[in-house]
Amino acid sequence: YVAAHPCDVSTRAGCEELADFASDAYGGGLDVLINNAGTAWGEPLERKSGRMNWGFDRIMDLNVKAVFYLSAACLPLLEAAAAPTGAPSGRIINVGSIAGIVPQSAPTHAYDASKAAVHSLTRKLAAD
Repeated sequence: YVAAHPCDVSTRAGCEELADFASDAYGGGLDVLINNAGTAWGEPLERKSGRMNWGFDRIMDLNVKAVFYLSAACLPLLEAAAAPTGAPSGRIINVGSIAGIVPQSAPTHAYDASKAAVHSLTRKLAAD
């Protein structure tokens, strides 16, 4: 069974809303969470469009913060799904990018940094 719920996961409130929906839709448990939302934006450093702060913040909000906030909000659901079987808690799959390892030639500074942050956050969450 797959359920969909449109919401803005670039905000903490949106992530919590989605976790609440998932709890209701899946009976309080979740076997797997796939963090795949993301966006890209690029602008040369020398360009003075006035959109640099907007673009950088937008990328970090969706590509990094959403992974953290949604993972934290869904953790009780992942643990609840595993509890009856005694298995380790559910799994979280975070979708990164090779751009987080090898910088692109395009001026996508925020995107590349955000995907490197996703890789690091994934390792940190796995260690917890």
